[in-house]
Amino acid sequence: MDNSIQNMITNNIYWESNSLVRSNPNITPEQIIKKTHTKNFPFNAVTVRIQNQKKGFATVYFRDIGKTRSYGSGKNKTTWSYCDSEAKISLPLKGYNGKDYSYSLNGTLPNTFDIITCAKILEWIRHQVYDMTGTMAIDVPWADPREFENL
Repeated sequence: MDNSIQNMITNNIYWESNSLVRSNPNITPEQIIKKTHTKNFPFNAVTVRIQNQKKGFATVYFRDIGKTRSYGSGKNKTTWSYCDSEAKISLPLKGYNGKDYSYSLNGTLPNTFDIITCAKILEWIRHQVYDMTGTMAIDVPWADPREFENL
C-alpha cells in the first residue's frame, strides 16, 4: 500500500468503539471514538460503525470538511456544525437469508476523496472487519491491491 493511503488510514480513519475494535492491533487508540450519533462523527475523515459484530455488518461514513452556521444574536444565537457532502457506504454482507449483498452506497463522496482512494480505504476496512469477525460475503469479489498500484 502506498504511503499516501497508509497516512490516510493512520490519520483520517476512525472507528466507533466496540470490543472487536478495541482489541484490533491495527487500530490505534487514537483512531477509536466513543459511540455517538452520526452527526457527531469527525469532519474531513472516514468513520466506521460496525452494526452487527456477528455478521460483520459495517457502514463507512466519508465526511467532508466541517462548516459552522449560526442565526440569531446575543443570548438567542444558535450555532451548529455541518458538512456539505457525506457518503454512507455499507460493506458487503451475508444476509439473514444466506444471500450475499454487495456494497450499498448513499450520498455524495466529498471532493477531498477521489474514487480510487475511496476504493482502497474500503478494501482495507473490509479486511479489518473480516479479520475481527471472520464473516464476509463470499460472492462479492475482493480487490487485489496490485490492481491499484499503477492508477
